[in-house]
Amino acid sequence: MTKYSKIYCEHCIRLKLINETWASGNKKLDIFLRKCQDESPVPHCIVEWIEFCELENVKFLAEGGLGKVYSQCGHVVRSMGWNETSNTFVRKRRNVALKVFNGDGLPDEEFFQEAYWNHIFTKQRNYRPCVVGVLGFTNNQEGKYMIVLDLCEGGDLQNYLQKHYKIMGWKDRVKVAWDISYDIHRIVENGSIHGDLHPGNILLLNECMIDDWYISDLGTCGPVDMTKDQKREIKRVLPYMAPELLCGDCKTQESDIYSFGIIMWTISAGCIPFNDRYGDPCLVNDIICGLRPSIIPGTPKEYTELMRKCWDKDPHNRISARDAVQTLKVLLRDIIENNFIDEYPCEINNSWDPLKSDFTVFRTSELLSISHLTSH
Repeated sequence: MTKYSKIYCEHCIRLKLINETWASGNKKLDIFLRKCQDESPVPHCIVEWIEFCELENVKFLAEGGLGKVYSQCGHVVRSMGWNETSNTFVRKRRNVALKVFNGDGLPDEEFFQEAYWNHIFTKQRNYRPCVVGVLGFTNNQEGKYMIVLDLCEGGDLQNYLQKHYKIMGWKDRVKVAWDISYDIHRIVENGSIHGDLHPGNILLLNECMIDDWYISDLGTCGPVDMTKDQKREIKRVLPYMAPELLCGDCKTQESDIYSFGIIMWTISAGCIPFNDRYGDPCLVNDIICGLRPSIIPGTPKEYTELMRKCWDKDPHNRISARDAVQTLKVLLRDIIENNFIDEYPCEINNSWDPLKSDFTVFRTSELLSISHLTSH
């Protein structure tokens, strides 16, 4: 029976997968991996167990709030298709990233949470992917289990802005915001919440393609009907947290929209907001009372209005992800067609230079105590 593909013989693929002999050394992971393979018997969506000895030249790449990421170039993965004649997968070399979580390195709740949501969105490859694709799992010589992901060689949004902000016109900035808004819309459309959106977990697949952004770090992701206790686990970057979260409320799709509004501001400014006040005990209460970043000179009116609709104090007044996508699509079209060329200067406004500010340092997610944040 065909569930996912009209091109490949899913029965043949299933038999091939069932007859493969491998073991991760962790029973729970074995069961999870078999389930993933059963749900996505389409070659470019199949996750697999990868022996660490197959990965060469593994190098440290970055460290975030939940763990460390390594890169590896040239691993052979299933990515091209299925050969009906030989009943084998067509493989291709590609660069991959390896994510290991903090702790003892065994597959724990955070590991499976991230793996599950990566799989949920990766298997929907009839759409443009909205998250970094998961390719499989491995464990290193120390016995630490890792998630194997597509390597986004363009880096994250915060580093991209630090490198390219001075040469980005408004067409580029709106294009980046539009692409990210589409990814968030896909998550919302799936009935899900990300829960930790900030520039450090928005990644560019290829630096040569400015419109190829993907969302990563799905360890805080969940359905809209997740339990209250699950929602109150706050591990985020403070300036991107919605005010209701700072008051101890549950994270929602609307709080993700708030985060996107602050991300839009970051794209317009080239830096993180309020970083010069990061240790200020009054900052949280100021944000709760309505403090938002100042609009950067030269920002298009429609862009400004959309940011304000995203970061409205009342979650019910915030714009939907779908409408945000449409608004940015129309704005980008208007800029490209030069309908308002005088209103959208291509050159960077000389009165604003993020490199001269004292708050260009970006931060990673950290566990925040709501009672501590609001006690001042």
